[in-house]
Amino acid sequence: MKKQNVIYGVIIVVVVGSVLTVWAMRRGPNNANFPEGTDWLCTNQACGNHFKLTMKELGEHYKAHYGQLPKCPKCEHDAVRASVCSSCGKVFPQSRGIAACPYCGKPLAAPPG
Repeated sequence: MKKQNVIYGVIIVVVVGSVLTVWAMRRGPNNANFPEGTDWLCTNQACGNHFKLTMKELGEHYKAHYGQLPKCPKCEHDAVRASVCSSCGKVFPQSRGIAACPYCGKPLAAPPG
């Protein structure tokens, strides 16, 4: 009877370990903080391309190009993090201290509370 319990225990550990391994490998390319990915804006004024990078793509970029900004997929110039106004939909470079959209003036985030 003890030998049978040990066998069942080993089988359960193997199954749970397999399920956790598969789950870890199949996680989405984004995370809870950025479910839609990250927004980027090309620094080339003539291009002005807005594009998204998943967290996985961003991690792979920084792993291969430590300390370098991502490149615009359209013109290959540097790109900077961007914000998208939820009111007017315009895209602008992300910056600390900006509480309102520079285009429409509406608040970017709901006030806490």
